[in-house]
Amino acid sequence: MLKSGDSAVFSKAITSTRTKTDNVPMHVFANPHPYRESGSLVLNPRDFASVKLFSFAVWDDDVLVRDLVPYGRGAVTGLLDRCSGKVFTNSRSEANPFVLGTDDGYVRSDRLKNGGQWLDTGLRAGPGTKIEVDFAMLATNIQQRIFGAGSENMDGLLTDLYVNGSGEFAYAWQNDTGTGAWTSTKVKADSERHVFTVDSPGGSVLLTDAKGRTLYSATLSTARSKTGATNIRLFGGVVTNGTDGIKSWNNPASVRIYGVKIWENGALVHNFTPRIVDGVDGLYDTNDGVFHGAEVAKPSSALQAGGTIECAVYGTDTAGGNGDAYIEATGNQYIDTGFKPSKNTRIDIDFSTDTLTLNNDTRFAFGAIANSSWNGAPNVGIYRQNRAVALRFWNGSATKTWGMKGNDTAEHKRYKAVIDQKNAKAYWFEGGTANGENTPALGSSFSVDANIWLLAGQYGGSGSYGYWYGRLYSCDIYENEDLKHSYTPCAMNGIAGLWDSVEGKFYGNSKTVDGSGFTLHGAGACGSGMTFLEHPKSVSIKKGDSVTLSAYAPGAVGYLWLKNGEIIEGETGRTLEVAYGKSGTTDTYQCLAHYNLFGYGLSNSASIENVSPGMMIILR
Repeated sequence: MLKSGDSAVFSKAITSTRTKTDNVPMHVFANPHPYRESGSLVLNPRDFASVKLFSFAVWDDDVLVRDLVPYGRGAVTGLLDRCSGKVFTNSRSEANPFVLGTDDGYVRSDRLKNGGQWLDTGLRAGPGTKIEVDFAMLATNIQQRIFGAGSENMDGLLTDLYVNGSGEFAYAWQNDTGTGAWTSTKVKADSERHVFTVDSPGGSVLLTDAKGRTLYSATLSTARSKTGATNIRLFGGVVTNGTDGIKSWNNPASVRIYGVKIWENGALVHNFTPRIVDGVDGLYDTNDGVFHGAEVAKPSSALQAGGTIECAVYGTDTAGGNGDAYIEATGNQYIDTGFKPSKNTRIDIDFSTDTLTLNNDTRFAFGAIANSSWNGAPNVGIYRQNRAVALRFWNGSATKTWGMKGNDTAEHKRYKAVIDQKNAKAYWFEGGTANGENTPALGSSFSVDANIWLLAGQYGGSGSYGYWYGRLYSCDIYENEDLKHSYTPCAMNGIAGLWDSVEGKFYGNSKTVDGSGFTLHGAGACGSGMTFLEHPKSVSIKKGDSVTLSAYAPGAVGYLWLKNGEIIEGETGRTLEVAYGKSGTTDTYQCLAHYNLFGYGLSNSASIENVSPGMMIILR
């Protein structure tokens, strides 16, 4: 048992061994007491606890089988299992629901996990740098760095916040020649929340408690005119040998970070906030839209989020959807859209390329090609060849190829791109900013008798070309400015694919008979990925009748139903049979969809009016 993260307060070896599995399931917040009644095993929970639960994990033969985190939506509160996507609510249906805490979101590191974790801010501190860190220590009995950047032989610039050998909060901010002390605040490190600010242009240092009360303040006695040679790392420090520039990681911390802000010459350049994206816990920079997970090699070294966590929504541009859900292609799947492009077609696509594609063979994120001589024939698409990602379009006499990154090697990252043939424009987005706009001159004779394939290209109406390795987040297809298809990741009947919200149609892998082959990830992460496409509808019913309510949220792995804000036990499907209730009353129903990662969505409300005898029934 640990206290404040790393400080062991109890440890004991288990001397007995087990060869059997218990026939009583494990409970949380109570102890199940089994007894026999008419020959059947009955569980009667007892010894209920009053306790805050931040997380609960169970391994079986070193495999994580339960990863429970706090969950809440409307009247539904409980624990979400990130392994299965199942939501566990209060098993005592007659009792009050769990109370969901409102603790501020944080991301914590653990120095005992494979040597600790770090996050590279990408920023080097200089004369115009101001840093503010909102944190709480989880271990206070050992030297460790909350953030740091510096040099090993002390002849460069040091930028550090740390716990020193005396168990005190301390900092370092050296000048151009390395002059400047490692300064202790004389404030004893504890597990309370603090805010530390070091302001180079303002020449000041400040340490406060969570209520903003000053614990330490000082004037920086050293001034800088140069910028350090090493990026600032969070959750620990990095040092650089002054002779060969080799970086080494040291003094990892066990600490919760609630937020980090970094200014340069008065301008906020980084604003790190805790997020969970595609099941990965880390910090999201709201300034540049970049998400950072732990920079470690082993999954067991990952950062861990807690409190009230939001989810990063990718970009603010108009290219494609804004969700974090995606389907993964491994070079052996594609989706036939059934749509043939024309000179009036616009395609918006949100995708990524996998490292497996970073060689010289040709792969299409999407494509439609007039015939097998695709180098000279009318065609449209995005492809990767010779290690670069490029947009392809027909200019009336030949194919125009325009590199999204010039001739540079394609990066393993997420892109959004637009090919707008009607308006003769092509451009791509990175970090929410439009880049590299190109104006192709489209010919009037553009004709492609081939459907657009996603995650591959089709030529001549039948042949295939270049299956993609990577992710597809969304794709929209317009014709004469009218939206014809809008594809978002989805799972239906256990099959992963895309849902076209315009057609109301599911598309699985076109290469297999049953549509299987894709994998779905991140659907509805923190509720941001998917939305309900079918909501339950209000209706009036009379005595003796019933009505079936239905709902559908693409990507959902399960459903819960609420009646007047309370969970209906055992109702976990897309439909709900509602019988006539109390005469003259109206009941409210909602459907809650939960996903394979941390997240949920709540449908619109449906009012079911129980009509008194003799009243007129009105459908609405």
